[in-house]
Amino acid sequence: MHLARILPLVLAACALAGCATAPRHAALTQAESAGTLPPLVPMRRFVANIDFAGGYTLSPDGTHLMWSQAVGTDSGLAVRPLAGGTARTFATGYLARPAGPTYVWLQDSRHVAYLKDLRGDENTQLHVFDTRSAAFEPWAVTP
Repeated sequence: MHLARILPLVLAACALAGCATAPRHAALTQAESAGTLPPLVPMRRFVANIDFAGGYTLSPDGTHLMWSQAVGTDSGLAVRPLAGGTARTFATGYLARPAGPTYVWLQDSRHVAYLKDLRGDENTQLHVFDTRSAAFEPWAVTP
C-alpha cells in the first residue's frame, strides 16, 4: 500500500527530469560557439515608448526650454537654450506620477525641481539640479 502511493510520485519525478534542459537546435549551438549570434534586443523596445518627448516648458526668463524624454532606459529631462544650441539631457530615473506636474523651473531660470519616486512605493521626494553645472549632481531637498 505504501509503495502504491510513492510509485506514481517517483515516476512523475523521473518523467519531469527529462524536461530539465531545453532542447537546443544544432544551428543555435553552432552560432553560439562561433560568436555570430546577433545582440539581444532589450525588452524595453517591445513594452515602452522609448522615443517619448513631451511636456515642454519655458524657463521664467524665457531663454531656455525644458522637456521630459527617455534617456537610455531611464526617464529624464532635457534643457536647451531657446536661441539654439545643443540640448543637455539629465537622467532623473523614474519621475513621480502625481496629479500635477512632476518638474518645474525655479525662479532663477537656472535650477529645476522635480519629484521622484525612488522605489515605486509612493514615497515621493523633491530633488533640485543646476542646469548649467558641468556634472549632473541633483540634491534631495526632502529626506
